[in-house]
Amino acid sequence: MTEKKNRFIYLSKDDLKLLKRAFSYVKPHMLLFVATFVAILAGMILELFQPLVYGGVIDHIISKNLKLVWHSIFLILGLIVGNGVISLVETYLSDLLGNKIILDIKRDLYAQILNLPVKAYDELRVGEIISRLEGDVGTLSNIITFQAMRIILDIARIIGIGFMIFTISTTLSWIVILAFPITYVVMGWFGKILRRKNKDMRVLNDNYYSFLAESFGGVREIKALNIEKMIKSKFMTWTRNIFHLRINIDVIGALSGLSTMWLNGITSLVIMGVGAYLIIGGFLTLGTYVAFNNYAGQFSGALGRIASLNSSIQQAMVALERIFTLLDNFMLPPEKRDGIIPEQTVGKIEFNQVSFRYDEDKSVLEEVSFTALPNQMTALVGASGSGKTTLFNLALRFYQPDKGEILFDGHSIRDLHLDYLRRQIAIVPQEPFLFNLSIKENLLLAKNGASFAEIQEAARKAYIHHFIETLPEGYDTIIGERGTRLSGGQKQRLAIARALLKGSKILLLDEATSALDGESEEYIQKMLHNLIPDHSIIVIAHRLSTIINAQQIIVIDKGQVVGRGSHQKLIKGNPTYQRLYHSQWSSYNKANELQDGSLTS
Repeated sequence: MTEKKNRFIYLSKDDLKLLKRAFSYVKPHMLLFVATFVAILAGMILELFQPLVYGGVIDHIISKNLKLVWHSIFLILGLIVGNGVISLVETYLSDLLGNKIILDIKRDLYAQILNLPVKAYDELRVGEIISRLEGDVGTLSNIITFQAMRIILDIARIIGIGFMIFTISTTLSWIVILAFPITYVVMGWFGKILRRKNKDMRVLNDNYYSFLAESFGGVREIKALNIEKMIKSKFMTWTRNIFHLRINIDVIGALSGLSTMWLNGITSLVIMGVGAYLIIGGFLTLGTYVAFNNYAGQFSGALGRIASLNSSIQQAMVALERIFTLLDNFMLPPEKRDGIIPEQTVGKIEFNQVSFRYDEDKSVLEEVSFTALPNQMTALVGASGSGKTTLFNLALRFYQPDKGEILFDGHSIRDLHLDYLRRQIAIVPQEPFLFNLSIKENLLLAKNGASFAEIQEAARKAYIHHFIETLPEGYDTIIGERGTRLSGGQKQRLAIARALLKGSKILLLDEATSALDGESEEYIQKMLHNLIPDHSIIVIAHRLSTIINAQQIIVIDKGQVVGRGSHQKLIKGNPTYQRLYHSQWSSYNKANELQDGSLTS
């Protein structure tokens, strides 16, 4: 059935499929769901009896039967107390059920987000992920728990009231029933508009969260560029757009409820006129009419509440689409984690004719081959953008090569258990990521359960222990988000300490000494020399002075290996390496000349 034919349908077939999938999260908590439903049903039954008792009181007053009046009053009191207790139980059970379901959804969604391949994060913005995890799940929690229970209650109430009113008056009942299709059509029309508006709102929220993530993450650049006013202006643009669209959605939702209220008001007036005719004609007692009118009010109220839920339901359907899209991995397969766990780890890694491109238009690596042997340092050198860091990403299986193969101790890394592979490789990136935790907690991320002596030993090897000891709280010092309370060199040395504590066989350093001063760099070189007997060390180095003593230097240019060998071999016969080396020494000499000139002036 086409969308055009379904324009007045409250929920489409696709919507029902989404709801069915969402309510699959209810299955593990079925006992609690049944208990909640029973509580709702019990409360509804008690409510259904109240109008009859109220109508009876009126008829008993008219017949001057005081004894039955008092009996009815005590019965009403019992119904009110009982309904209050059941309502309390219902609220507790529904809240408990809702929070359990949301906990399950967030668990699955967050686990799936972490399990996405790195390629997915190249396509997604952080703000969009946060929007789906928090905003969409929050909306879904409302529909699955509170709103769903209200709908179930109101549908059950409509059915129960329908039975009760037909037992009182068939004529008046048909007036109520015939008003329903008109209300349903109005709800469907407004629902279509609200669905479209809420999709627009979700797109706006994605952009808004992404903007916030970028502005907070780049606050230093914003201040350095003196563009605070421009960023504030952009923030106000996003918030105003969200404000206006939210008002628009609320107005449409209010119009939906108002339209239903008007229809209900007209229906009530018709019932009043026909009811007066029936009472005067002796076909209906006053008490029975009061009971019927009360039931009709409940019936219309239930329809009105369902209509007022229109906005929330349509918003939830949009949230469902986005959540399950994320759960389905954006059609990207999750990382394969299971595989071989070798009995012995040597630490030999081989790149065999490896080619890779991030997109179809630009090749990053072309048939790269080299072997990093255990107990040796292998250095990767080349201009920026030549593909050096990509080799590290491939070794960690963040991406898969388009061609060729990467071997770890003779096994293709595709066949290795992912946890095992990443345990054997420790990486120190050019810009280390540190968490807003203490120094000790940041180090323990590499080896949970490590002793304090092990932590200190790793820090000593990275030449950061002495600095940590000078801090008032020592290893318990909180370093701020992304390590903002540390200098660039301190962050890198702490990241090196974390890599050492991990105890991996292969150590990857991506420009890890770029932010170090000369003295610290000398210490790190000594450290690397001491680690060679137990590790395979692969270093990406911009400063060629740090890797002159490497056993093997791989020269990469435009994604291809154009040279390999020792420093002495390459400086004699490799033009690319000679150019890199001499350009650095030229820059170094110019810097010294400028410094000498400034000192003598």
